[in-house]
Amino acid sequence: MLYRAEDLSLSDTFSSELVQIPVVYQEGTCVRSLESYGGLHQHEFRKIRRSALNTLKVQPGLAQLFRPVHIAFIPAEETLSNILELYRTNQRCAVSERKRFDEVPHLKTSTYTLGIVSHFKRDLFTRHPLTGKITRHRHPYTALPKFTLPIHPCIAVSTASYLISLCSDAPPISQNLLAIVRLHALDVFWADIFIKFQPVVNILITLALPYTIFALVTLLIFNGC
Repeated sequence: MLYRAEDLSLSDTFSSELVQIPVVYQEGTCVRSLESYGGLHQHEFRKIRRSALNTLKVQPGLAQLFRPVHIAFIPAEETLSNILELYRTNQRCAVSERKRFDEVPHLKTSTYTLGIVSHFKRDLFTRHPLTGKITRHRHPYTALPKFTLPIHPCIAVSTASYLISLCSDAPPISQNLLAIVRLHALDVFWADIFIKFQPVVNILITLALPYTIFALVTLLIFNGC
């Protein structure tokens, strides 16, 4: 039986009044990587951020664990493998040729496991979706169920990647997820390099411009002769 996000709680009391939260709640390196590898243009995620693809309904007390990130839903291994394949393919393509993550049919749904930072020790509670039976889960949470969620797996991966970058031993560990984290880290590295050295590049371009113009004029005169 697959559980819903609302079937997870910090107490054995479950409310019928749920809280809507964004999975990715602010722009940053995770969003930049999602746009880059997920086939979106820069800042295009802003259109998706408030959509159902990025929204979960959770118990009121649980919302605090998503911001800052203490827990994250991690897609199934097969889904992670497919996401990694998409990201690597898009990495080798021009922006205009990249596939959008939200237009890939086999990436629209997934089952999920719950990743938890290692320093989190509080009890968690789950509620069976059909019977309503409540189960307590103590650290290290070895018997948590799998979940079904309305969000997009690629968006879930963005938060899961951030969780792993904060706490590399956060279970469950997936080699595919770690590979996605490394892709994100590479994207961040080159973005930081560009930002750091952009003023220098601009100066070099400015200094080189007169020489470039001179060379072009000389070439035109030479060809004219």
